[in-house]
Amino acid sequence: MCPVFFQLGGVTFHSYGFMLGLALFFAACMEVHAARKDGIEPRKAVAFAAIVIVAGYVFGHLHSVATDPDVKLWSGLGFTFYASAISGALAAWPACRLLGLSYLEMADATAPAIALAHGVGRIGCFLYGCCYGLPSPHGLSFARESAPWIDQVRSGAISNQAERSLPVLPTQLVESGYELVLTLALLLLLARRPRRGTAGLVYLAAYGPLRVVVERFRADPGRGEILGLTTSTFLGLVTTVLALVFLLVPPLVRLRPERASKGPS
Repeated sequence: MCPVFFQLGGVTFHSYGFMLGLALFFAACMEVHAARKDGIEPRKAVAFAAIVIVAGYVFGHLHSVATDPDVKLWSGLGFTFYASAISGALAAWPACRLLGLSYLEMADATAPAIALAHGVGRIGCFLYGCCYGLPSPHGLSFARESAPWIDQVRSGAISNQAERSLPVLPTQLVESGYELVLTLALLLLLARRPRRGTAGLVYLAAYGPLRVVVERFRADPGRGEILGLTTSTFLGLVTTVLALVFLLVPPLVRLRPERASKGPS
């Protein structure tokens, strides 16, 4: 729809990269705010956010470069959510040890931040044209040289003389809207001060089913495959089941301690 926002001094500012930067900034601010409400020092929360964001950014991009030949290294384009989320979650463990933080508390503080970042980031996907859905008469068409247009030309669905792609489902906006609503729900949940780790587990349990459904309507190539399912479908199912087990099985629930009394606001 709008792959390039503007050019300044010979530098092109792509809508995807701009929205990704905005998403990460909003996420860091929300994570620091949520952590501060739990009595965590802002400087520690900022350091934690920096470590997790860098890990997610680097490995999410490297995974995309390794699996998509159209993505160039450090081009500012191409990220996979689950690769970023998994690498960020892994980096969070040593970050918590280094900073003297509780992993479960930081998982709670980070959960609504991840949902917000993902929701804003998907708007960038829509503007750029990636992560699009199946062709549909009720969908939206994208301009020449957009991802849907290029893929449809390659598949022979349209001529390379076409000015726009065939209409496709805007799966990016569906996911964005869901994530933004989930952000609000997680903030309301945290306000009730549940057991540590609850918000993080609720995020996993709530996002997984959405991703499984959205994957059935995605049409962009390079989805990956595990056991006959797209990579994201498989990971969505696994994380949902694991999150529900830890949320609902009483002995596992008791492993997560009650939240301490409210810190400074």
